Amino acid sequence: MSNKSEGTKFEQEIADKLYENGWWVHLIQQNKAGQPADIIAVKGDATVLIDCKDCKTKKFDLSRVEENQLNAMRMFVSRSFGQALFVIKLNGEIYFINYWSVLGEILKGAKSLNEVWLKNNKENWQL
Repeated sequence: MSNKSEGTKFEQEIADKLYENGWWVHLIQQNKAGQPADIIAVKGDATVLIDCKDCKTKKFDLSRVEENQLNAMRMFVSRSFGQALFVIKLNGEIYFINYWSVLGEILKGAKSLNEVWLKNNKENWQL
């Protein structure tokens, strides 16, 4: 299975779990220019923009976060009451990480996020 098809499968898995937990979920379709996120989900007053990252190594390489993703997430949170999250699958575990936390590490010059960092910085989301 290719990286793209595995990523698409993970995006669908997260969308399905959100839907099963009462969220309205929309998977954002890939286009020629790329896409800045994978999912928009709404439940009650909560709106979330999500980018899914399925890691095959023992860390999340921050080079996988694209500038257009950071820009879209920044604009989303500044122009709405919503939240932007990276949903990272590492070693079979799923972590919901706030955009601001990831951005902070990038600005500090971090190159990757390991499992300990993910556990210490995860949001309290349960699927």
